[in-house]
Amino acid sequence: MYKRYFYRNAGILLTLLVLVAGVSCKKTDSLVGSPYGAPVKQPVQFLDAKPSETSGLPGDEVTFKVMGLKEQTDFQVFFNQILVQPLSYTDSLLTIVIPQNASSGTVSVTLKDGRNFFGPLFTVIGYVSLDPTFSTGSGINGTVYGFARTGSTAPYSYLIYGSFNNYNNTATATKFVNNVEYINSTGGVANNSQGLGASGAVYAGLTFQTSESQFIIGGAFSKYANRSNINNITRIHNDLSLDTLFLQVPQFVNPDPVNNPKANYDTVAKFNGGFNTLNRGGNPVVKLFKSNDGKVIVVGNFNNYDSIYYPRSTASLKVQDLTTMVNVAKIDTAGSLDLTYNFNTSTHTSGVGANGYILSAIKLDNDHIVMVGDFSSYNGQSVGRIVAVDQNGQPDYSFNTGTGANDAIKNITFCSATQKILITGLFTSYNGVACNGVVMLNTDGTVDNSFSQKIITGGIVNYAGQLNNGKIIISGNFKTYDNVVRQGFVIANPDGSLASGYNNIGAFGGQIYAIDDLGTNFGVNAVMLFGSISVFDSQQVGGIVKILLQSPH
Repeated sequence: MYKRYFYRNAGILLTLLVLVAGVSCKKTDSLVGSPYGAPVKQPVQFLDAKPSETSGLPGDEVTFKVMGLKEQTDFQVFFNQILVQPLSYTDSLLTIVIPQNASSGTVSVTLKDGRNFFGPLFTVIGYVSLDPTFSTGSGINGTVYGFARTGSTAPYSYLIYGSFNNYNNTATATKFVNNVEYINSTGGVANNSQGLGASGAVYAGLTFQTSESQFIIGGAFSKYANRSNINNITRIHNDLSLDTLFLQVPQFVNPDPVNNPKANYDTVAKFNGGFNTLNRGGNPVVKLFKSNDGKVIVVGNFNNYDSIYYPRSTASLKVQDLTTMVNVAKIDTAGSLDLTYNFNTSTHTSGVGANGYILSAIKLDNDHIVMVGDFSSYNGQSVGRIVAVDQNGQPDYSFNTGTGANDAIKNITFCSATQKILITGLFTSYNGVACNGVVMLNTDGTVDNSFSQKIITGGIVNYAGQLNNGKIIISGNFKTYDNVVRQGFVIANPDGSLASGYNNIGAFGGQIYAIDDLGTNFGVNAVMLFGSISVFDSQQVGGIVKILLQSPH
């Protein structure tokens, strides 16, 4: 029955197909054009052909091949969002002059009805360019918060840290990339990098050239290389493996050595020290600094220092030794707490610290630490979201900030070569004076009025850092700076004005968290930019870029 049913229906289907085919043949002669209708003709169309030049300087004449302008009675021409007046145009050509202060971008035509038509990318020649010898490939799948540089002379390698689990697609089932990676001077992964990485974000890192290990890292993680009993800070080798120590009884306790002889041995982190928040909130470790006496200054939102007391610990249960220590502490490279720093020997505690979050910090040359964030008091004294502590970790109220900022200070940077501090954030006034989120300070805390952040539109500034030559890198998600189109990236003079010839770079996307000024060789200043940078000069990039700043001829 099944076969008869199949053939019967197959016959019906064949008959229908023949009938449809016959009808289709008869209808074909009457169909004209595409069933979707004729393609709509665009009133203006840039041709695929290249312009007369693909790069040039402000003031140069450039001719673009574009159709349809002669038929338009009212239109405007823009070069990377800057309105320009055409020198001439025909039905197939458009000639303009590259405007002053222009950056690389596209030419476009806007009709009176608001429709936009875009042409090819044109590169504005200037003093800034991407270094073609550095590439991260597909890059970071998260954010790089900072770096620790290795090597005494160039070319340098970098420990990069942040919140990511892949770098240039190098992560595999046996090669993990968890919040730390070790890269060389060209952006490639160092061949010897291995390990399981940190279980949470890493916000800080230091290089220590010792026979034992190379890096101390801090952040918000409770494990490293899948090993527990790590509280937000530890020490790792330059192959990214954890620096460990093999212990055996009687260095710790085995309560039942007869029935559990394996508990006579344990491998632990050699770095014995940590910091925790105990419901305080915020990132436990925000910054790490190498002090002038070779120790480590730790800054964060912690309120306790803890270490493991091994004489009473077992292989499975570690006894914690807690000391009240808030916001800033000093330790040695093995993790031991320095009780001469931010510590009251009579009360056996530190000060109460900030009543809010520490978001960033810098170290001055004299070992004073300046902390910023969203807090209004420190150790019970009123402060304006910025405070300094001296070389002993005690508040330095001679650091003269006045009333400080009227809203959160998100970031702070320091240039040792110029002795200037830059703060950025959500504030609109500083010490009672109106500003727009960026202020330059002297090392005594007073405002340097020689710098004036210019008006920005379309967003905010989230990073400002000064280079050794005095120029300032400013980035954010803004659209204009000082009434000039700057798509999130500016190189300014020390007074805050646009540096002539240094703002030719096109579209920028993402955020800068740290920079490394590599100095000037043969008239070229190389600078590394670290963060979550996805676009630089209208090109897709992978979180980190290296830029070159040419000296004017």
